[in-house]
Amino acid sequence: MPKLQRKQAFIRQCARRLWIQLSITAFILCLSLPPQDGAGFGSYSTQLGGASDNYLYGNTVTGTIELENSSTGLFAGGAEGNTLCCNIFNNTRYGLFFWGMCNNTRLRHSSIGVHATGLRCQPGTVIGDQVHAGNQWGGSYSEYPGVHWGTFDEISGSEFLVQPPIGTIIWPTGLHSPNNPDWFNPFPGSATNCAGDSGCEPPPSGEKEPPVIDETDIHIAEAGFENPLYGPYLNWEGARHLYCKLANYPSLLGQEGAVDDFFEEAGGTPIAAFYELDAGITALYDSDVLLQARQAALVIYLGQLEKLKAELAEATDENAIAQLNAYIEITGGLLASNWQALQALYQELEAQHLLGANALIEENALVSEEGLLEANRKTVNDIFLSTAAQGIFSLDESQLEAVQSIAEQCPFEGGQAVYLARALYQWHEYRTFDDLALCEEPEQRPAPPGIEPSTPAAAFRFYPNPGTVALNVAVPEAYLGQSLELRLLSLTRRPMANWATGSANAIERLETDQIPSGIYWVEVWAAGQQLAFERLVVIK
Repeated sequence: MPKLQRKQAFIRQCARRLWIQLSITAFILCLSLPPQDGAGFGSYSTQLGGASDNYLYGNTVTGTIELENSSTGLFAGGAEGNTLCCNIFNNTRYGLFFWGMCNNTRLRHSSIGVHATGLRCQPGTVIGDQVHAGNQWGGSYSEYPGVHWGTFDEISGSEFLVQPPIGTIIWPTGLHSPNNPDWFNPFPGSATNCAGDSGCEPPPSGEKEPPVIDETDIHIAEAGFENPLYGPYLNWEGARHLYCKLANYPSLLGQEGAVDDFFEEAGGTPIAAFYELDAGITALYDSDVLLQARQAALVIYLGQLEKLKAELAEATDENAIAQLNAYIEITGGLLASNWQALQALYQELEAQHLLGANALIEENALVSEEGLLEANRKTVNDIFLSTAAQGIFSLDESQLEAVQSIAEQCPFEGGQAVYLARALYQWHEYRTFDDLALCEEPEQRPAPPGIEPSTPAAAFRFYPNPGTVALNVAVPEAYLGQSLELRLLSLTRRPMANWATGSANAIERLETDQIPSGIYWVEVWAAGQQLAFERLVVIK
């Protein structure tokens, strides 16, 4: 599966599957892509995991539908500003699957064929406004043509804007949201064919058309997502992308008071600091243009040299042979000098790259951590700048531990950094992550691997959660005075701290000031038997 992790890429040839993560603008054009083999959640043909501002145009995904698996034509998680036009999806369980903050998605002219569910949005998903006649449902759907599993508050900003009458071929007979029957809102305007939609085909220059301020942007500027489960994530990730949008297009300021106030207040916060860091990371790869020019020159000289040698092999006239030999010598000299210049450029850019990456590591360390979302972003930035940005594509033991602990979080808890951590984790081994399980309600989440507690976790209470410098454990009366062992482990089961207590106190206070920000398991043991477990969030 190709993984695109550079600044920009154009792909027009056939490939098997695509996984686009980290900072990239990719133009994926006219591919034929089967879904990934396997029955678990994560069997995607194309995955946009935390990858924004990409074009997928004219691609075809065809699978073999099996209701018991989760094969998906296209999955977008925490991926904003993507243009998905003129793509064909057929015979997968889910045609398109959106998860989390996917605002400013342009979904147009998709041919959504036979699926269990043609379009699925998880609770807490925002994909932005879509227009009537934008896509075609032309297949059969054993579950839903389209479904959003959220309540009204959870999908604010996700409304499909539809102009009646709703045609069965253009739209499904009803895009179903179990808690919000009014998801369709009348709106004038439609785009009926791909060729006639100027906003669909990737521009030759690789530059996207200037964005606009929409209702969802205003909602984000006002921190309007209030759902207790998804609100913090949607507000933070939405604000991060909105700040980037305004910083890159300052002409958008002055149109909406709430947006202007947001931009002014965000200056000097981690949101602004991460924008500067992302810009710095992008700038590390600007020198690729120089390399491409040198490499292009080499290709030209190599082609000329091969052509001259072919002519020499057929030449019989002595003067022509002498002249061709002279041209070959000159061209060979130009080729050698360009090769030497290219090697020198490699070394110069590598040195600049190293200096730039190390400077960004220092800047990243200065960003304040106001919560888990910031802490995760800092950790992923630090590891990326210490590895890939310096030409290293492997992780040491501590980096792997940090990456895995973030990768195994629910994206609604850990943010877009979860998807970036998963991309880094692939250097260690290929693995998919089951967000449907990771994002279950706390009481429904699976126990740590190999654990079957004999006492419900609710018998012990752990608070505050999230916590900072200390954790309080409320001990049930039945266990007061017993010898208890409390263990703190990373999500990957690495021991982080151990406490022993045998007091009669109903409340035990455990110091966590030396524990880095992250998500952990806390477990209670007595006489070799586990009594309780809970997931604990530590924020510094």
